[in-house]
Amino acid sequence: WIVPARALVENVSEWYMIFSLTHKLVIGFSVVSVLTGVFIQETFKVATTDDRVMMMSKERQRKVHAKKMAILFTAADEDGDGFIDLGEFRRALADTERRTWLSAMD
Repeated sequence: WIVPARALVENVSEWYMIFSLTHKLVIGFSVVSVLTGVFIQETFKVATTDDRVMMMSKERQRKVHAKKMAILFTAADEDGDGFIDLGEFRRALADTERRTWLSAMD
């Protein structure tokens, strides 16, 4: 691209240098962006199929779920004896906000 750009600048006008530089920068950044996107996509594809990463993700989800259930049962235990009887359970599920929260969990 150097030879045609130099010929245009020397023989026609210096303003063609702006066009040449703009063209080179746009094409260069476009190619770099496409290559970066492909690289990131392949990296995520490999990461999702990696067994260790999947196990860590599942373990993290299990811990979050256990914390949420502990919060639910602590809130449902009205008398604070550490156990939930049938009445406490029914009253906990009678709350529409709790039912919605439970139905939204995976």
